[in-house]
Amino acid sequence: MGYKKISMVNKNILEEPGGAVLITKAKLQRLYRVIREKEQELVQLRAENLKLNYYLCRSKLDNSSIKL
Repeated sequence: MGYKKISMVNKNILEEPGGAVLITKAKLQRLYRVIREKEQELVQLRAENLKLNYYLCRSKLDNSSIKL
């Protein structure tokens, strides 16, 4: 199969004569690494969000008990 390199767009992308686009293994590995990093950030943000929600609920409970 004859692939031509699309150097103007991205050096890690190859285009087949029919128009199909292939991503090289190096580019795919970088994409997976970025996805894993973003997933880890998301896990940390969710944990922080849970903690903040917990403190917010506690403070609302404390404030409501004072009002009674």
